[in-house]
Amino acid sequence: VSVGLDGLSSIKELLLSENYFYGTIPNAIRSLVRLERLHLDANRLFGTIPDDILSLVRLRELKLSHNTQERRCFRDSECGLFFADYRGEGLCCNGNNRRTVCSDGTGVEIGTPHFCLTQALRGTIPAGFGNTPYINVLEMSNNLLTGIIPLEIGSLSRIEVLDLTNNTLTGSIPSALGTLVNTAVLLQGNDMIRARNTDEMIAPLSLCYNVRGFDLFHDPMWC
Repeated sequence: VSVGLDGLSSIKELLLSENYFYGTIPNAIRSLVRLERLHLDANRLFGTIPDDILSLVRLRELKLSHNTQERRCFRDSECGLFFADYRGEGLCCNGNNRRTVCSDGTGVEIGTPHFCLTQALRGTIPAGFGNTPYINVLEMSNNLLTGIIPLEIGSLSRIEVLDLTNNTLTGSIPSALGTLVNTAVLLQGNDMIRARNTDEMIAPLSLCYNVRGFDLFHDPMWC
């Protein structure tokens, strides 16, 4: 994704879904002060989600889902770098199909005679959603996000879809989400969901009973 965004401060929509864009989300995204819809889903982005996204106070739709790719391995010659010279930085490699695969240092493994890359958005969900009160769609599914669900998401009174499925989130499901009574809350496929075969209540009762769209296992009878 190009960092040349400074001249686009008047645009309201940036819809780039289902392309082959690779790279990180630039901090310059904060310059799009009138942006209402940001769709970067189904690309090849990697790295973390910048806090600067939450400075876009007019944002209504944020779609970052499906930015993880299968782990791929390359010879050092396909990455333009000898194993002995690698120092933990980000890396781009080109395989036999000539398609570039990139990752930040967190997604790079060294296994002689290969570099193995897992390209994905990773890191934590940024806090500070109190700055974006107009959001009605928040989709971050099918990435490698870690950490907890920020409590501030429970304050998004206009939100209709919250999709965090298939990440590696941990911690408990915050009871603050119980206020999202008109929201589809999709959380399946995360590390925090561990108790399906026990009697543990892994979601707060306020969420189970108040949020009609809450879905843990595609099973509305289980909470």
